[in-house]
Amino acid sequence: MPDEISKGTPAELEDWLLGAMEQDPLPVDHMMAAVSLIADSGDTKRADGSAELLQDALVDRKDVAGVIRLLKLRGRWCSDHAAFGKTCRRVLNDTFGNRTGQSFIKAAGLGDSVPVMEALRRVETLTSLSEGTQCHEKTWGFGIVKRVDDFYEKITIDFDSKHGHQMSFAYAAETLQLVDDSHILARRHNDPEGLAELVAGSPGEVVRMALRSYGEMNVVELQEKLVDAVVPEAQWKKFWDGARKRLKADPLVDIPTKRKEPIRLLAKQKEYDEEWFAGLKKVRDPDRILRLLAELEGAGDTAGLQDDQKGVIANRLALCIKAGRGSREDLTALAAMAASRLGLSQDRLDLAPVVDRLTEPGCFLEATAGLPAKAVRPFMEYCAAREPERMVDLLVETLPDMQQNVLNEALDYLAASGREEESRARFDPVLTKREAGPEILYWICRHLDSLSDWIPGGPPELLIQVVDCLEGSYSGERLKSKNQLRAMFENKGWLEGLLNRLDDAQRVEILRRVNGSRGWDTSSKRSVLARMIRMYPELESALAGADQLEDEPKVGPQTSWRSYKARQEQFRKLIEEEIPKNSREIAVARSYGDLRENFEYQAAKDQQRLLLRRQSEMERDLQDVRGTDFAGAPTNAAGQGTIVTVVSSAGESRRYCILGEWDQDDELGIVSSHSRVAQLLEGHREGDTVPLPGPGKEDEQCTITGVSGLSDEVKAWIAG
Repeated sequence: MPDEISKGTPAELEDWLLGAMEQDPLPVDHMMAAVSLIADSGDTKRADGSAELLQDALVDRKDVAGVIRLLKLRGRWCSDHAAFGKTCRRVLNDTFGNRTGQSFIKAAGLGDSVPVMEALRRVETLTSLSEGTQCHEKTWGFGIVKRVDDFYEKITIDFDSKHGHQMSFAYAAETLQLVDDSHILARRHNDPEGLAELVAGSPGEVVRMALRSYGEMNVVELQEKLVDAVVPEAQWKKFWDGARKRLKADPLVDIPTKRKEPIRLLAKQKEYDEEWFAGLKKVRDPDRILRLLAELEGAGDTAGLQDDQKGVIANRLALCIKAGRGSREDLTALAAMAASRLGLSQDRLDLAPVVDRLTEPGCFLEATAGLPAKAVRPFMEYCAAREPERMVDLLVETLPDMQQNVLNEALDYLAASGREEESRARFDPVLTKREAGPEILYWICRHLDSLSDWIPGGPPELLIQVVDCLEGSYSGERLKSKNQLRAMFENKGWLEGLLNRLDDAQRVEILRRVNGSRGWDTSSKRSVLARMIRMYPELESALAGADQLEDEPKVGPQTSWRSYKARQEQFRKLIEEEIPKNSREIAVARSYGDLRENFEYQAAKDQQRLLLRRQSEMERDLQDVRGTDFAGAPTNAAGQGTIVTVVSSAGESRRYCILGEWDQDDELGIVSSHSRVAQLLEGHREGDTVPLPGPGKEDEQCTITGVSGLSDEVKAWIAG
């Protein structure tokens, strides 16, 4: 497409496209670019008409790849997804014109419940699969397609960990990712010696290769991708240290200061020039503004900033302060500190009233709760720079309501300010009544030199309160503090140091309290008790007759580690993302005025009730259900941890893998222990006849032909 045409009006682009229809071969790339330019102008009606002309030509030529590409382009402006999905299905049926294509469309879910763009991606994946195609699957890793069977609608793949593995079209379309020869896993397969040399001598290039293969990743995600697959786990630290050193010297690689932020490959060297500041001026997301300014500070000296550049920074920080007020005071705090570090004068940003508000108790607690741990102490010092005594008084006042990381910094700050006695007095009532939460007990456990001042009863009283506290039910940051408190018992030096300060009777009392506590699972409790007995062998006799040790507890509800970790991640997202987001929405809605007629406020409050109910339910689920790998499960009869093969009265063979409460995977035949199938099979043995759900509504008689342990494939699934 000529340059002058690419800069033309939508009508001129349409005229050019009509003329291009007469060319042979069709300039497909240029024609799609013309359609895209028409759509970008806002004239989507003209763009859709032009796209349909090109689409008809591509269908006539049976150009499947071109049709899929054009449909994905049309999806950018087609708002009626249901109608567009049906259109895509019809167009692709016309393009394929064979049974294989129809199988691909059906397997991709096009026109059904799968979102249109995802369904098109799946069709595109299936059409690209042929013998020799390289691919990747999250469970099985790298593989090479050996066969595409359109009759049985299955694909056979030789994975590194399992040759000849079969997948249905539908499962392959959903999970497979195509890889070319430049992909790091393809390099490992095709040239393992060459890749090993790169790992040893050019770790930075290996990281670049991984980023080109998988896209942007943070360090944790990068480690998950490379360890064992490319870099031996024992060599990871040395590998990453070498890679990081080389990458930091590369101007085309952006390594963030935070481990959770992604490493990026840049198209050109980053410069903090007028173009960069022009880009900053357009950013409206407060978190991104603060990240960009932190990046600017980390790049070097900011003393030479020009007046117009400082004006842009002040304008963006003012936006952050306004956005944070009443909803995200941590943004306000970070913005105020950044303004101070960057030397913005009073005439650019009036920070005095901002700091006054931040040092009000409620606002201070909200701000510190959202700050990164490393920013808490600098924030206290920033506020104290104006009124040191006010800051100290504020810390003393808000101590009981602080989160763990803030409490640690505050108590250390107060101790350095000579106000430790006032700190202790704030907690004296709850410590005396044995009502202290995990945060303060954890701080005391880490500062045993102050133990006698904080708890008059000394080590015995501290251990009693800790054991009692571990039985409490917490969520969010308090749950994190409880877990940290429980981990103190894994610290041999800490535990032995306290037990050495007890007499014989006191040690027996603590042992019995631990033994009767519900603060540990059975395995962890045994470990703690065994550790105490190794230190003091005479304690073993104190456990004589203890039911908890002599009798194994009955197995309660359980699920695979894969499903348990997935539920934990859902809970983490609920606590750390969804509930805080809802709280911010409530704060914003509250600012709109009259709550009686405020729809946004009522909707946000209704959502809050749902989220809190989900939190309660998930907490209960995670406490009641335990994770397991089903190792050692009996296989003499159908039950959890077994694979059951049955033959129906019609001669059809089926296989069910019975796992736990939250487990299900149709591809592997995994069913939940709560499913009707699992409950009907429970306890039956080989040769038994059992009524099981059939293809229709009626049950059919099935004979169990085998009960066995879990396959390697299922074990890999459980391991996640």
